[in-house]
Amino acid sequence: MLGGGQTFELVTGAEIKAWLAQLPLAIITRNRHLRYLKNAVGLAREWNLLETDPFEKTNGFHDPHAKARQVQILSVEQLQALLLSVEREFVPYVALNAFSGLRSEEIQRLDWSEVKLERNLVDLPFSKSKNHRRKLIEVSENLKAWLSPFAA
Repeated sequence: MLGGGQTFELVTGAEIKAWLAQLPLAIITRNRHLRYLKNAVGLAREWNLLETDPFEKTNGFHDPHAKARQVQILSVEQLQALLLSVEREFVPYVALNAFSGLRSEEIQRLDWSEVKLERNLVDLPFSKSKNHRRKLIEVSENLKAWLSPFAA
């Protein structure tokens, strides 16, 4: 039963979406809650607790600012200009951000002993990884060229 006395099978996806829409939440949070509910309904259907999916025709909330948050990719010329313009001690950080796929926080935790240029490898230990898994990152020739002057 929901708060209004309805059983779940009588509630539509549109009603649930309308309820989420009136909550003081960011769009991304509303969509996350909507996904949680869709997952729960999916499990209920899998376990034969529900016959129909109230979310079958319910889309997520549209975020008009989503495009502005998309990752921008720099051209070769833009990246080179950036790397040449930052203070020298920040070049390894910017280069690792640009070429490795590591998160900024993971790069900040890196030690030079974990950057193995002779093996074309960055070995991020599990203790420094966001998801607590060891990461072995292949060092491209471009990244190696930018990091080599800084290697101990």
